Amino acid sequence: MKKSGFVAKFASAYFDPKLELRVQAFNLLGFAGMFSGIIFAAVSLVQQSYFVAFICFTSFSLTFLMVRYVGKKISYRVSSWIIVISVFFTAFPLMFFLSGGYKSGMPCFFLFAVILTTIILEKHDRAVALSVEFILYTGCCLIAFFFPQAVHTFEHESAVMIDVVSALISCGILLAIVMLLHQRMYDTRQTELENANHALNDLNYLKTEFLQNISHDLKTPLTVISTDIINAADQLDYQMDIDDMKESLENAQREVMRMARLIDSAMKHSSIHKHRSEMQPLDLTPVIKEGAAAYVAVLERNGNQLVLDIPPSLPPVNGNADILLHVLSNLLSNANRYTRNGTIKITALASGNSIRVKIADNGQGVKPELLPHVFDRGVSDGGTGLGLHICRSAIETHFGEIKMESEFGKGTVVSFKLPLYKNQPGVIYTNG
Repeated sequence: MKKSGFVAKFASAYFDPKLELRVQAFNLLGFAGMFSGIIFAAVSLVQQSYFVAFICFTSFSLTFLMVRYVGKKISYRVSSWIIVISVFFTAFPLMFFLSGGYKSGMPCFFLFAVILTTIILEKHDRAVALSVEFILYTGCCLIAFFFPQAVHTFEHESAVMIDVVSALISCGILLAIVMLLHQRMYDTRQTELENANHALNDLNYLKTEFLQNISHDLKTPLTVISTDIINAADQLDYQMDIDDMKESLENAQREVMRMARLIDSAMKHSSIHKHRSEMQPLDLTPVIKEGAAAYVAVLERNGNQLVLDIPPSLPPVNGNADILLHVLSNLLSNANRYTRNGTIKITALASGNSIRVKIADNGQGVKPELLPHVFDRGVSDGGTGLGLHICRSAIETHFGEIKMESEFGKGTVVSFKLPLYKNQPGVIYTNG
């Protein structure tokens, strides 16, 4: 059964696990003080102990004000000190002498006061208050011992027993609740720490993967650049053919550009998961048109024609336009690399609960032995080995799937499917 609205709001306002333990303990003390204050005030009125009733009612009123306005109109520290001074320093010693002295349940409340003071006050405040309490409560017991006439004793032994038992039960229950609140807060904090630790581990994994990508994939071009520059220097020393020197430098330049592409790809790969929080409802039609327009001139250099077969608009997906543009750019770049004087066609179609986008070419295709592994990192037939791996990571970040079909010598079709916005896992659809 669910909590009622009032109970849920009450628990959230005063005993939320995210609140500090001292704040929860303060609130618990406040409500316990109000409840016990009303009970003892009523009992005292029946017994015609008007002064005790006045003390109980005053404690109730003061505690109510503190709990009601703490953190709003009165700072937590001031409220805590008011409670400690008025209840622990004043009311408890008075009640000690009016309710049987150390032959009553008041020593239990002294112990309760010491424990609560330890929780609700901080650092120097705590040290000062505890010192006062130890001196005050010890003094009360000594006065009661040396000046028994100062204590209002119980007339019957049964009354002593009832007072002690009720004090033990009351203080025990309150302290048990405080410990339960502490355990709940500890469990909440532990869960938060575990989640943070998992997030840090994920971040460390991404960092390690990024560094591995960079170190592994830059090693080859750096070696080639070094070799070509050494060759060019040797050719200068021996005044060899200028064409050979030019070829060495051009090779070095190509490797430099390859390094730039590798770094850009690695940076894109490392930032994909970060952009998941930046997703929003997205129509793929303008995204595809923008990506295609940017590649028309590049495709024409290889004599390729770009054909678009997409509707004027598509149902929205929950996506990040920059990531999907990068996916489209990678797929068009791959199609252009392996196609000469051919046709590259982009189609998009909504079907059921998803949208499927296809990039098809009639180029040379993919070798059969590479096809099952094309989306793995480092698998390549002349590229960096990161492009398709990044595409797969990006599409999976969108809760989609990507696949490739190819016949060597005839062409390749790469397609990816994205769920519609209202069918995204973890997305709440608010428009019906």
